[in-house]
Amino acid sequence: MFHDVPNGDANIDHVLIGPRGIYVIETKTLSKPVRGDCKITVIAGRVAANGNVMDRDPITQAKAQARWLYNFLSETQFKCFVQPVVVFPGWYVEPFDMKSVGVWVIEPKGLDGFIERQATSIDRAQVKAMASALSSYIRNQSAI
Repeated sequence: MFHDVPNGDANIDHVLIGPRGIYVIETKTLSKPVRGDCKITVIAGRVAANGNVMDRDPITQAKAQARWLYNFLSETQFKCFVQPVVVFPGWYVEPFDMKSVGVWVIEPKGLDGFIERQATSIDRAQVKAMASALSSYIRNQSAI
């Protein structure tokens, strides 16, 4: 697991690399209302918190981060799918067709279950090599 991975003008909040896949995780912390629901809905690819569409589109952001990581890993000879994920701590996420959006939008407590349902697709040597490449990149970015 890596945190705050620099990628140009932005940072990826979290990156997980393991035998069940590669994940970029965008964390959205939203203030809860004094009263009422704390509900996230995804309709037509747009994310709304309690019915209010978010100004900055976290789905587009997570997809861009996944694309950046895929391209980075491809340059190091690893062409593996990168799953974009958006998590909303403390908010209920209404079920929706995540396949049609291409991004998991979930409450963080559900992340383990989503990952556990994935097939093992990356061997341990590849996990180690990808993690090493990303770690070296992060160190080099910190030195700049």
